[in-house]
Amino acid sequence: MAENLISKDVIYSIVGNDARADIVESLVATINTHGVKYGLASSNALAVFLAQCAVESDRLKTLKEYGNKSYFNQYDIRYNPAKAKELGNTQPGDGERFKGRGIFQLTGRYNYQKFSKWYFGDDRLLTSPELLEQPKYAIWSALYYWSTKSGLKDAAIKGDMKGATKKINSGLKHLAERTKYYAKAIAVFKKKIWNVVWKGATAAVNIPLHTFLNKLYLHYK
Repeated sequence: MAENLISKDVIYSIVGNDARADIVESLVATINTHGVKYGLASSNALAVFLAQCAVESDRLKTLKEYGNKSYFNQYDIRYNPAKAKELGNTQPGDGERFKGRGIFQLTGRYNYQKFSKWYFGDDRLLTSPELLEQPKYAIWSALYYWSTKSGLKDAAIKGDMKGATKKINSGLKHLAERTKYYAKAIAVFKKKIWNVVWKGATAAVNIPLHTFLNKLYLHYK
C-alpha cells in the first residue's frame, strides 16, 4: 500500500469546514500511519469508518457525549440497572463518569477498561476517563473498536452500512445520516481518483503507461 490514504481536504469535504482542526489533523495522521494495519485500506471500509466518525462526533466537532448530569442517569446503576449492567457500570455515578467519549463514543466502565488494557496495558482510564477527550486517544479508541468488534470490518469492506452501523449502534440510530456520509465519502474518493488519473495522463509522456497504471493501482488498491 502506498502513501496516504486520506488528507485534511478530503475530511473537510465530507464533514464540513466547521470540524475541529485538532481532531481532523489527528485523524488524518493516525489513518495514514495505521489505517492499512487496521483494515481501512479499501474505499468502502474507509468510507464506512469516516461516516461513523462523522455521526458519532457531530461531524468531528466533539469527543464527548452531549447531555447534562441527569441525562447520564440512563447509564447509572441507581436509575437504570439493566443498562448499567450491560455497560459494566457498577458504581453510583458511573453513568456520567463513563459517558460516551472518543470518536466512536466509547461508553461504560467495561468498555473503558477493555480499551485501557488494550492501548495502555493498564486501567488508567478508570481513574482518568477524560483522556478519551484528547484526539489521539479518541481516535485510537475507534481503531480499537473497529479491530475488535466481530463482523464490523467485514460489513464495512462490503459497504454494508446497515450491518456496520448495527455493530456500533444496535438501535441503528441515525442510519440515514450515516448512509449519507458514506455516499459523500465514496463520491469524494472517486473525484480524487479521477483527479489523479487526469494529472497522471497529462504527464504520461514522461513515463510508460504501464508504470503509471501500476502506481495508480498500488495507491488505491
